Amino acid sequence: MKKNIIWLILCILCFGMCFGCQQSMTVKDPILKHEREYSFNKIYEIPTGSVMVGEGFRFYYKAFRPKGVIFVPNAGIYPKKELRPEDKYLWFGNISTDMVLCRSNYGLKPASICMVADSSGRVTTGWINRVGYSRYVVMVQGEWKERDIFEPIDDIPIIEVEGYQKKDVFYCELIFGGIAKDFIKISYREFKEDLARPAFYQEMVYERGDKIIAFKGLKMEILDVSNQSIRFRIIEGSMVNKK
Repeated sequence: MKKNIIWLILCILCFGMCFGCQQSMTVKDPILKHEREYSFNKIYEIPTGSVMVGEGFRFYYKAFRPKGVIFVPNAGIYPKKELRPEDKYLWFGNISTDMVLCRSNYGLKPASICMVADSSGRVTTGWINRVGYSRYVVMVQGEWKERDIFEPIDDIPIIEVEGYQKKDVFYCELIFGGIAKDFIKISYREFKEDLARPAFYQEMVYERGDKIIAFKGLKMEILDVSNQSIRFRIIEGSMVNKK
């Protein structure tokens, strides 16, 4: 009983000290990228009901991962004692010249667990806990090893970013629907904001004998088509207005 009381007092003191250590953070702007799931002049063959081409805009953050296994010093009451190379962190902002790297699966929500690393990727502070859009509380400090380094990986897309308009997130695609008599059926689907459900849907038909078809500025050559599949290549253009 006495040990439990002492442990409780230590926890309270620890949290009290942590919440007195707030630091200001400069929020890093995400990157709105245009992405397309096709290449010009490459020949594609897809079955009926499949996506022919896709294109749109999504927010991205620069991403990092531990270069090796990082053991958290003085982890205290936190159950996670190590960081592993399969973990992914987003460069969400800066405290002074150091990077604030947040676990990507926490979605950048309040109370997300983050790390702080210098410009070379070496860990300087651990487990900082977000309490506001630009305020953080240091939760764990200690002796970090020379090998405790984060390295850059491919950027990670984020659908919803605090302080930014979801309306900028957009995706569209063309789907091959087979043949009806002498016509090729192609459907257009448009997704906005959360990309969870189509915001707009349109069905088009093209004559089966057409060698070149176009839609919203995208032009493609039809090489072969049947009720089971379509073979084509993208010649030029885009389905979206590039920002």
